[in-house]
This record gives sequence, structure tokens and C-alpha cells, in this order.
Amino acid sequence: MAKDEIRPVTTVFPVRVEAPWNAYLISVTRFPAPAAEASQLSDFLDRLLGPLRSPVQFASEVFIQLEQLPGKEAHTAFSDHAREWLPETGLGVWPDREPPAIWTQEEFMNLTPGDKLRPLMFQLFRITTPPAARLKAWRVMLGFGSILEIMVEGSAKSFFEATRSTFLQKIQDRSYRAFPFYAPLLERKTIENASSDDLQQWCGAASVYIRESFEDQGILILSRRPLDHLFEGWVATRQTGAQKYWQYPR
Repeated sequence: MAKDEIRPVTTVFPVRVEAPWNAYLISVTRFPAPAAEASQLSDFLDRLLGPLRSPVQFASEVFIQLEQLPGKEAHTAFSDHAREWLPETGLGVWPDREPPAIWTQEEFMNLTPGDKLRPLMFQLFRITTPPAARLKAWRVMLGFGSILEIMVEGSAKSFFEATRSTFLQKIQDRSYRAFPFYAPLLERKTIENASSDDLQQWCGAASVYIRESFEDQGILILSRRPLDHLFEGWVATRQTGAQKYWQYPR
């Protein structure tokens, strides 16, 4: 077995967040993840999230975010499956950052050699095909750093209605007010600095939020209910000082 394919250990850390929310960060060596690590992450997350994806539990919406990804592998994988997944383009919104807006003349005037203009927006591609195809998209793209999955109790319609209402309150530029859907982009510091009410407003009807976070070099999970009881039977519980964490496999 090649060095890059040595089976790794998946480590899950709790993230500080206001009750009743619960949050976790699964560390990743890098994005795109080495093949063995991506496979291990898929095993762990399938085992953890599989029961939640049942229709009697939650409706699952899968999105792909590509702008932040280095290299061409993720873009190629996405393009190869686009006809199968029928992606719909919407807008990802960072709730603790300035709302999206076109570049101003002042920004151009203030540019110095080597400077880059800020991103105009963060597109999300929603997989619109049935649940089996969404799960395939999740498995194909996991490990690149592109996945966002949102689980909603009942219909996803209530989630999209709530997030549209919330985010359009801040978005004034007309260029960004006509997308078919809006979804929150969250990172660890956003969650840790947010109140419970903030998270409720940003997440709307979402019950579980999973995002491959380039900013945190890991997979961020936010949930309205604790999830550690779902994996404590098949992972090892560790503790370093006051820091509790979990490792898979045992």
C-alpha cells in the first residue's frame, strides 16, 4: 500500500456553540483529501448520517461549492456528472460578512500591484435530481472541499423560504436579489461567535448542517440536537486535558 493510502484515523472535535445547538469539526489533512482519507471520511459520515437521511427523519438537500477549490479535479468531476445531477445555481451567503455587491469604482482606484479584487459572490449548485442521485453526488464530490448538505424536517420549501427572507434583508444590490435560492455559508468562528437566535435565523428550518470548510480544514457539522450518541458506540472517546474528542475507527 502506498504511503498516501495508509488508512487514517478520523478525529471529531466538539465545537463551542450556544444551546440548544451542537457542533462538531472533523479534521481533514488537506483539501482535496488523499484518497484513503476521503474514503475513511465517507465511511464515517455514511454511518453517522445514513439514519438521518431516512425520509421519516429529514429531507436532505445537497449543494456543491466550487470557487474555493484549487486544481481542476473537482470541476471536472462536477462537469462529468452535471447532466445526471441537473444543478440549479443559487447564492451562498456568509451571514457574518458584508453582503455580496458588485465592485465599486473606489475598490478599483485603491488597487495596488498584486492586490486581488474581492469575490463577487459565492455560487452554490443545488443537486435537483432525486435522493439517490443526491447521495451519489455527495459521494463523488466528498473530499474535494466542495460539499454542503442541509437536512430539513419536513419539506425543504420552508428552509428556502426562510433563508430567502433572511438574507434578502441585507442584500441591497439588485444583481443578487433574483437567485432561485439562498443558503448560509458557515465556518467555525461564525458558529462560535453566534447566538442561538442568530443560528436560528440563518439556518431557518434546517435541523442538521454539514459543510466541508476550507477555512477550518475540516468538515463542520451543526445540529439542533446532539449527535455524539449516534457514534459513541463505534468510535473511541479520547480526552486531552479538558478537550474531549472522538476517533474512528476505535
